[in-house]
Amino acid sequence: DETRRRVISRKETRFRDLVLEAKDSDHGVNLDQAAAILAERVLSGELVLKNWDHSVDQWAARLELLGRHMPELGIPGWSDDDKADAIAQICHGALGYKEIKDANPWPVLREWLNPAQRAALDLYCPERINLPNGQSAKITYEPGKDPFIGVRVSHLFGVWETPTIVNGRVPLLVHVLTPAQRPWQMTKDLKGFWENGYFQMKKELAGRYPKHPWPDKPREFTPPPRKER
Repeated sequence: DETRRRVISRKETRFRDLVLEAKDSDHGVNLDQAAAILAERVLSGELVLKNWDHSVDQWAARLELLGRHMPELGIPGWSDDDKADAIAQICHGALGYKEIKDANPWPVLREWLNPAQRAALDLYCPERINLPNGQSAKITYEPGKDPFIGVRVSHLFGVWETPTIVNGRVPLLVHVLTPAQRPWQMTKDLKGFWENGYFQMKKELAGRYPKHPWPDKPREFTPPPRKER
């Protein structure tokens, strides 16, 4: 029923091609078929799972990245078919949109991996990375793109080499941010940034942000300790 956004069964009495009587009912609906129909509508964008949010997309991108770079772990894949299967599982037992729109996807997604695989995902594709200077940064994962971190330049002093994940197999794309948190440069070569890009950044921004450190010799600079809030 497109109007009610609900899967129903219909019993018709016909004479040849003429429908004499039609009765709609929730009874007798095959739950597997109902789940498949609802999942198809979700995948097409006609129906929206409110809790299938950015955090779920991040989890899926992490899963895909780990499976691609560490196949020896036997991590389950995450193809379009896998996504469809997961959504069908979330929809199973429901007949209408009202029953799935606020559904929590995590009970299904958590069971996608066994405990050892979940631990490997957190270890090799973490949500945050600790940097050598004591700072930490949130990692953003996007399907088919390089995972990246965005870090203000003053928080990169002491980070001379490009951070990596997946046991050193995947370098992170570093978005070097200005003191105003605006992107200045994207690089997988932090060593090269400190040798060249930093000095151009300093030349253009030091006068605009005089309260922020702009040492002439960044490798010899020790940032002051962070103030406790």
